[in-house]
Amino acid sequence: MNWRITRRALLERGLHLSAGVAVAATLSACGGGSKTTGATQACADPSKLGPTELSTRKAVGYVEQSSNPQSVCAGCAFFHAPASGEACGKCDMFNGGPVNPGGYCRSWTARAATPNTAAG
Repeated sequence: MNWRITRRALLERGLHLSAGVAVAATLSACGGGSKTTGATQACADPSKLGPTELSTRKAVGYVEQSSNPQSVCAGCAFFHAPASGEACGKCDMFNGGPVNPGGYCRSWTARAATPNTAAG
């Protein structure tokens, strides 16, 4: 029996394996249905979002967890803090849709500094 494999077949299998690992990593990052709290909680269930909202989130590259702690939704001008007892805030970019305070998108804009009114 000849078990030789061509370079093309080896590369294709390597790409399939890489894609499989990427999908598995993405799914595990979604939490797999486990309950989480705080900044790692998934605030926007894709199955409950409409096609327009999903498209907008994809277009601006929204992620539930920012890789840069200096650029998170909670520090963005478009963000509205969560209501009492809620973990997720709201975002003007998504027509008031839910966002993770620790999330990020490419439309992130630093919140304006509040002037110090204590000085007289």
